[in-house]
Amino acid sequence: MRWSLALLAGVSFVKSQSLGNAVVENRCSYDLYLWSIPGYDDNSYHPNPPSVMIPKRTFHSEQFQVPACSNACGMSLKLSTEPVLRNPIVQFEYSITDNHLSYDISFVDCVAPDLTWNNCLAHELGIKLFSTSTASGCDPFDCDGDPQGRQLCKSAAYYQPVPNGNTIPEGEGDGWQPVKYCSGGQSSGDLVFVACKGNPALPGSRPEPSSTPTNRRAS
Repeated sequence: MRWSLALLAGVSFVKSQSLGNAVVENRCSYDLYLWSIPGYDDNSYHPNPPSVMIPKRTFHSEQFQVPACSNACGMSLKLSTEPVLRNPIVQFEYSITDNHLSYDISFVDCVAPDLTWNNCLAHELGIKLFSTSTASGCDPFDCDGDPQGRQLCKSAAYYQPVPNGNTIPEGEGDGWQPVKYCSGGQSSGDLVFVACKGNPALPGSRPEPSSTPTNRRAS
């Protein structure tokens, strides 16, 4: 099923032909379901879009969207193994502000109270999120798999809405957050989320550029 975000009632987007793409590479042996949810200026109810099924061992790609809201809101791409939008879900999130791309992974809606992630999809084979851009700050998130879903990747993903449930890397202060922030003019690169990264890559997989990890401090 394919759909256009621009057709969602009450949603408007900033249009640009130069924007890159949000890509999901499903290397898993099971299907995934995706909902692309824009941010809004208000907290009122907004209906969810229909799901997009991503069959096992296939890709999904959609152009970056820039919601036309005043608070620099972005997009949340919610992923599940079920066709109904409910927990547990894994999210990868991005926003584009002044042509700067920032992105993160969230396990907030799938981790257990003890912060293990065995309820999160692809936990057994790991996940990865990377930008195809080589700009400064466009660094990857790389979470190795573990069949038992133990506390992994705690310095690379949100486990709670604020970083209190995360492991802060050495040398970072209390304002640290697990967000990557690309330098200006780099929103045309693709952002690739790989589910079950321990499985063989799909034909046509986007190449991952070499980079040195850099995290953004919260302002």
